[in-house]
Amino acid sequence: MNAVKLGTTERWDRMWLVFARAYYWLNVGGWVVEHRREDRDWRGNTSEKRTHALWCLGYWGLSYHDLDWRTLVRNQAAFQASIPPVGEVVMLT
Repeated sequence: MNAVKLGTTERWDRMWLVFARAYYWLNVGGWVVEHRREDRDWRGNTSEKRTHALWCLGYWGLSYHDLDWRTLVRNQAAFQASIPPVGEVVMLT
């Protein structure tokens, strides 16, 4: 963001919208990678829990695996269903 030179607030709003959409789709990709159990390639051998953020896994999945746009769109509904409602407390074990 330091290299971005935008003059108006409308342009900043558009830039943040682009970032938000990219972040969302990277999270969908990360969820797919985790759901396929391909996240084990980047996890420590002794760790059973997630060690990287979903957006990181999504980036790696798009860069190094067979993750493509069709896969993301097909799995979007399942990803959204896995998100708890706002205000619901989720206890992580």
